[in-house]
Amino acid sequence: MKTELGAWIFGIAALFLLVGVVTQEVRFLALVIPLVVYLALGMVFGSPPPVVRVRRRVDRESAFEGDRINVSIMVENHGPPIELLEVHDPFPPELALVDGSNYLVTALQRHEVREMEYSLALRVVGRHILGPVRLRSRDLSTFFIHETVAGDAVPILVSPGRERLGRAMVPVTRTRPWWGQIPARAPGLGTDFWSIRSYAAGDEMRRINWKASARMDDLLSNEFEGERSGDFILVLDAREEAAAGTAYENAIERGVRAAVSLADYLLEGRNRVGLITMRAVLDWVYPAFGRRQLDRIVESLVHVRPGGEWRLKHLPWVLGRFFPSGSHLIIISPEIDASTRNAIIEMKARGFDALVLSPSALDLEMSQTADNRRVETAYEILKLERAAELGLLRSYADVADWKPGEPLALALREVGRRRRVRA
Repeated sequence: MKTELGAWIFGIAALFLLVGVVTQEVRFLALVIPLVVYLALGMVFGSPPPVVRVRRRVDRESAFEGDRINVSIMVENHGPPIELLEVHDPFPPELALVDGSNYLVTALQRHEVREMEYSLALRVVGRHILGPVRLRSRDLSTFFIHETVAGDAVPILVSPGRERLGRAMVPVTRTRPWWGQIPARAPGLGTDFWSIRSYAAGDEMRRINWKASARMDDLLSNEFEGERSGDFILVLDAREEAAAGTAYENAIERGVRAAVSLADYLLEGRNRVGLITMRAVLDWVYPAFGRRQLDRIVESLVHVRPGGEWRLKHLPWVLGRFFPSGSHLIIISPEIDASTRNAIIEMKARGFDALVLSPSALDLEMSQTADNRRVETAYEILKLERAAELGLLRSYADVADWKPGEPLALALREVGRRRRVRA
């Protein structure tokens, strides 16, 4: 590749040649000769392309959103000395440089080694490609540069960050006969006290309530509230219009993190969990148990990007044909309107209860807006409209208004508090 200086000299030589031919002036033609000779000598005696070996070392190729990875680039010269070598290791814009530099300018003698180190912050969930390394060396004549790539591209898998929900409870009205961690409101296998009954043959000695037996002069046994498991289907709204906020902090990214956190929490409680993703096409992971199911859900969510117009009103048709009736839906969507209510009413008629977890798109947009009285007035009006829509939706489903910066566990506890007040 020609440098800017080489291009200028070539252009001037071509101009002199053209003027000399048009004007038939020998002196212009004579000026072309030294320039052409200079370029020819540069091509003949210029430095050959560099022979460089590049090795990249990444401390890990799979991490969680918000983590850092450290990258080290080793450059070794296996050819003649290089007077000027530029080394650039490109990375996608979804990753952020937080320490060091991914660009190096150096000179290398034969067999000399240079090292470049830097750190990247993983900001966006997905599969990102690091590299390959780009090398550029300048010829001694300064007329030509040599460009090449070296080393293999390295895929970096960024998994969604997850929040430990602790004692946050997901409201459930229907359970399955399998043992789990959901209170069944009936006696059975569990740890919470339910009632006292007369002793029956076969009761374990540890279940006998000795104090009550002494008062009643009869053997009495403790009964405990049974704990069952349920079927849960996570529904993630990943349509284009749901991507409110910035490229790195928006309703979809928050929804992905919530889906992973909920899947981890529910599967740990021995529940059966599935996933539906609404975007250009409708993707789903059929309900199953265990940690392997969590891996399937995470693998599906890693590749989620905004797109498509698959509406919530189509969800009852899919659920009624492909998913078990009586499942509990957890719908993660910023869209709260009449169509959402109608879809939930239809799903409830088909035997599906719902919890709507709504990341506040209004607050996400407002956090990126400069202070302005008109904008603040509009925000207050839209906030009242959203509160009214949430109030209407609570007549048919549990609703969590998830505000930016608020832990997911806090939003879920608020749902449980509202349930207790209604009861």
